[in-house]
Amino acid sequence: MKKTMPHQHLHSPHPQVLTKEARLSQINILYKVFILFLGFCLLFLALFTLNTAQAEETCQVRGTGDLGIIIERATGSIQVINHSDNSSLFKIDGLGDLSHASAVYSRDARYAYIFGR
Repeated sequence: MKKTMPHQHLHSPHPQVLTKEARLSQINILYKVFILFLGFCLLFLALFTLNTAQAEETCQVRGTGDLGIIIERATGSIQVINHSDNSSLFKIDGLGDLSHASAVYSRDARYAYIFGR
């Protein structure tokens, strides 16, 4: 019976042995990918915060029966409208592909949650 070492792969007759430089190169690539991912997350968070701040500037507490939302699928934006005045209160841009978006309202109808894929 041939004994295998615990660190050897059982599926491969010749396990790949990496040099120290190759391992460092792989770690360096993973580090760069992680930093890039973190940068995209921070960018998304900044854009989301700006859009939310823009909406909160003009947002007032109102009777929820007066409010409505328009999902602009082609432009990737949402408008909040006032039905009593037939006016647009504010617009949130930069939401991406809303071609299959749907809205769900909270129980008190104070909040609208937009879901897209």
